[in-house]
Amino acid sequence: MNPRRRSPVPIILPCVVFLAFAIIPVYGDVSIPTNTNVYFEQNGSAYNGSVQFAVNCYGYRVYPGTTSAVPDNSTANSPEIVFSYAASCPGYGCVIYEPYYLNYRHIDRCDLSGVADNRSFSIPGFSDTPLPNCTSIRPFGMSRGNDEYYNTTPEYDSCMNETYEESDRCDQYLAECNPAKDTDCGNWIINGRTVKDTQNSRSCRDAADKNRTACDTYLKKVDPSSMVMYRDNRTRQMMPAERICEQHFTIPEPGAGNGTLTAQGPDSPHKSPVESLYCNILSLFGARC
Repeated sequence: MNPRRRSPVPIILPCVVFLAFAIIPVYGDVSIPTNTNVYFEQNGSAYNGSVQFAVNCYGYRVYPGTTSAVPDNSTANSPEIVFSYAASCPGYGCVIYEPYYLNYRHIDRCDLSGVADNRSFSIPGFSDTPLPNCTSIRPFGMSRGNDEYYNTTPEYDSCMNETYEESDRCDQYLAECNPAKDTDCGNWIINGRTVKDTQNSRSCRDAADKNRTACDTYLKKVDPSSMVMYRDNRTRQMMPAERICEQHFTIPEPGAGNGTLTAQGPDSPHKSPVESLYCNILSLFGARC
């Protein structure tokens, strides 16, 4: 099959993600490479200026094996930030590389705080999840590493099935054995019989494995340049995106009820909005300005 392509989105600028605050997934968890196109608007129009922003989501953690869905202490009384990320958009429409790893978290609400035109603003409770509207994409069927991506074909599937059937037929060369008397006899049981490998069974399976490798000729290689690529913010490694999202935020006007927008002059004794936002981000990790 042909790799799925995403329709181009106009005016998408690169976006710098400062950091992401999340628990490292335990073994077996999968973090989905996700590209999010972020748009800031104001007064019903695109906001073309630079925006620095942070998203903090509050709730509680749900650890594997626990049966209680709600902790003893209500998050309303003791809110905890369980997910957070921060980024900078240089203009209207930017891409952030945030996988939204939300396993083991219950989220009650998400707040946004930001700085635009040297003014700080906030949008409290903009959602009960940081995950925006998303579409799953899977431009390849398998990866062999080293930027090698492939899609299967009907010929490949048929070839592989034939080699599996060939391997199954090798069972006829197995020898029945007694584990109590034969040190080469293990716990391999087929149809109630304890069996062991023989030279013929091994040779038969080796031939099937060789034929299975030959099936690769039916794979269709996918050119990485044809795919939407995701950048891992921790390792800086590039890989195909598997999810495309779109997020819109409206910057509130000064004094608007759904948020706050305040400016500080150069003679203000307080930190500038940018400094305050940066300090807030550092505080998530226990650091101080």
